[in-house]
Parts: sequence; C-alpha cells; structure tokens
Amino acid sequence: MAHFGILLTDDCDLKIQNGRMAAGSTIHQSLALICEINPGELKEYPTLGVGLPSYIGDTDAAALKHSIKDNARRDGIAVKSIDFGADCATITIKSEPL
Repeated sequence: MAHFGILLTDDCDLKIQNGRMAAGSTIHQSLALICEINPGELKEYPTLGVGLPSYIGDTDAAALKHSIKDNARRDGIAVKSIDFGADCATITIKSEPL
C-alpha cells in the first residue's frame, strides 16, 4: 500500500500547515493507528488491529511482537525490530516497502 496521504497530529486531528491540510509520508501514523485500534474497528479490514490497550499487564511480549509485525505486514509495513523499555516501545521499520 502507498503510505502517502493526509497527515494527522499526535491527537489525531488534521495537521494544518500554511492554512492547508498537510500531506506526506503516513507510514508512522499508519503503524501507530494499527497498534491502537482493535480488530473489528475498521469495517473495510475487520481483522486489522493490534489492540495495544488490551495487552496492558500482559507478560507475553512475544505474542505482542508477533501481532504488531503481522498487522504491519498486512498494511505493507516491514518491521525490522521491536524493543520494549520500562515505559515505552521502539519499533524500527525498514524504509523500503514490502
């Protein structure tokens, strides 16, 4: 999938630059939204979504990593690595599309 489109702010509002909607690479916001939404929330792609909030308190990091990589792959995003810190996660993506 092409990852170029309308950009969103960190609060998921439309990003406005110079009085116009901003456009650019959407690969990072796509991955963030895929991690946040639950399966079934997108009518067009009912199985897409990690449902990250449902993993709070879960100790199975391997299942979460698999879910992120699988969902990203289905959207054309190649995940290189996922590292979990004490209070954040770092996801490294490959720059070339799948």
